[in-house]
Amino acid sequence: MTVEADPVRVESRLAAGQADCPGCPGVLRPWGWARPRGVHGIDGVRRPRRARCGQCLVTHVLLPVTVLLRRAYASEVIGAALLARAAGKGHRSIGAALKVPAATVRGWLRAMADRLDLARVHLLQVAHRAGVDITVPEACGCPWRDLLAALGTATAALTGRFGPVGVLGPVTAWQVAAACSAGRLLAPGWPAPVARSGQHESPLTCGAVDRKPREGCPRAVVVRVSLPPNRGCVTRHEHDDATRRTRAQQVALFRYQLICPALDPDLSTKARGRVVRAIAARTHAGPFGGQHRYSRDTLDRWIRRYRTGGLDALAPSTRQPGSRIDTTVLELAAALKQENPDRTAAQVVRILRASGGWAPSESTLLRLFHRRDLMGPAAGDQPGVFGRFEAAAPNERWVGDALHGPRVGGRKTYLFAFLDDHSRLAVGYRFGFAEDTVRLAAALQPALAARGVPASVYVDNGSAYVDSWLLRACGKLGIRLIHSTPHRPQGRGKIERWFRGVREQFLVEVADTTTEQLAERGLSPAAALLELNALFTAWVESVYHHRVHSETGQTPLARWDEGWQAVGHGPAMASAQALTEAFLWSQWRTVTKTATVSLHGNTYQVEPVLVGRKVELVFSPFNLEHIDVRHDGRSYGPALPHVITRHAHPKARPETPEPAPAPATGIAYLHLVADAHHQQVAAEERIGFHALYSTEQQSAPDSPQLPGQLSIDDALHDDVLHDDLPAGEQAREARA
Repeated sequence: MTVEADPVRVESRLAAGQADCPGCPGVLRPWGWARPRGVHGIDGVRRPRRARCGQCLVTHVLLPVTVLLRRAYASEVIGAALLARAAGKGHRSIGAALKVPAATVRGWLRAMADRLDLARVHLLQVAHRAGVDITVPEACGCPWRDLLAALGTATAALTGRFGPVGVLGPVTAWQVAAACSAGRLLAPGWPAPVARSGQHESPLTCGAVDRKPREGCPRAVVVRVSLPPNRGCVTRHEHDDATRRTRAQQVALFRYQLICPALDPDLSTKARGRVVRAIAARTHAGPFGGQHRYSRDTLDRWIRRYRTGGLDALAPSTRQPGSRIDTTVLELAAALKQENPDRTAAQVVRILRASGGWAPSESTLLRLFHRRDLMGPAAGDQPGVFGRFEAAAPNERWVGDALHGPRVGGRKTYLFAFLDDHSRLAVGYRFGFAEDTVRLAAALQPALAARGVPASVYVDNGSAYVDSWLLRACGKLGIRLIHSTPHRPQGRGKIERWFRGVREQFLVEVADTTTEQLAERGLSPAAALLELNALFTAWVESVYHHRVHSETGQTPLARWDEGWQAVGHGPAMASAQALTEAFLWSQWRTVTKTATVSLHGNTYQVEPVLVGRKVELVFSPFNLEHIDVRHDGRSYGPALPHVITRHAHPKARPETPEPAPAPATGIAYLHLVADAHHQQVAAEERIGFHALYSTEQQSAPDSPQLPGQLSIDDALHDDVLHDDLPAGEQAREARA
């Protein structure tokens, strides 16, 4: 096992009984020394300590984090070899550069190649356990680079919690790898294999589109598809064909959502029949509006298609639809049924044939009567009866919901959480400043990467949970997305009860903060939100997961581990490529005559062969500079950015608030324009405005004196001046 590199600290821990056995609850005690050994890359000869467990009587060699089990080279040397392999180099060139025999390097690479995906999952689980608000790395198109990306995430999580400097100085990624694997990074039996259930081997996950291969990685087979030459314009037929394909994809997602409850592999034939009959008995809102009912045969046919060909098999044919029945005939049939409810569909057919010479089929009329509720009186309302339900195994069902949290910096927060129905383990959780799809993904993606892919997810009908992105992600990973019945929250009782515990035990200790309070502490809103997530992670991992649940009689963590031991395997983990593909967004656009497409104000250049065709743009909501172009299920490479005005999707709003508005300058431009116009009108010489209004009157428009009116003081003053004039002057003034 791996311990600290400082021998003094190792001896003190052994003497104090603080070293736990990795295989049982026992405590390790000193048990002599192992043989001396020289390790290439470390100066001097090392003689590691040995310890023995007093309970299981197993002896362990205590290796420092700079050494790997059964390897004569330091972990940094082996890490450099793995890093060079990820860059595309072979074992001979790596051995020559590191001065290591090529056969030794080949052994390292072969041992690591057999566990790349398992090691990646293990490192992501370590990051989820130790980190706060981690970001799952995107698939790099190469399993070696995916492993290094997961190692970088784990290193960032550990250094973020414990600091970048350790006992040996700065903590490196390969020290983290040695510590996380207990020195068994290349040893047999590490890590423990995880399950790969049949639902994740469906075409939904295995049929991902190959991206452009990275440099240094094995090149995948790229299929080039030749399209017929395009005339540079879209014909009516092509436009209708693209519209039908888009509608077909929406219909496929709707059908998948409809048959999700019946896809459970643990259901027996009779149980599945009851589920299908229940679905057929209900009225469903169609993908394009309206209320629809579907027969059991139709639902069974969709289930068979999904099991055979995945999500694409549920899409209806895009052929040109045939002629439709005249609405006048259908209205007449409905009127005949309303006139006499006892008439059967066959009787209505006879009447129509007798009166008009032709009638639709009985099945057509039956569908019409069902849509219009003409098939007998509706059943009376009965009080609902709710039974107690619990999943039989972990990851059989996750229950998700959102909780309104405290105010951080004056802004309201929301907690997205997912609870395992069997063990009550909180598999995913995160506080955010918005109740939207992006914040939901930030809580769900780390949970899928660390806890595995569940068979189903049970959520409500909130805007974030009915978004097409979530339905696409569940369809890609083979997860049955189940929405609770509106206004019936009883099915989500477990997570509602958990939210009650969160309010009573955690939120009661968290006070609302304002912007001024954060400024006094020197925290930004994003840093305060990260602190809230860190506190909540500590409460969940150290308090809730280790407290005995009143219903199960076990702690959630113990019930989680015991459940996997009972089924005989671990959780089903999705590959890095499948997980990245599931969390991408997609939108449809028609390629213009200039071989460009637009997306949220951005313009991209695509292949000229796609001109006039409707293509699917697949992208990450946080990076609109990289767009993958697909047509008819095949990738045509990335689109070249032409004009970029927006770098993220409008829904991908940042956690930080918008910048404060600039202070006002006090300059009213329109008032200045109005004053200038007033001066222009007053200075007009063709109209004698100056003869009617004086300058003083213009400058004092609010004066109560009327235009042309003299005040008493002015009149008296004029009279005094007139009396002082000589008699001749007074006479001339009077004649004037």
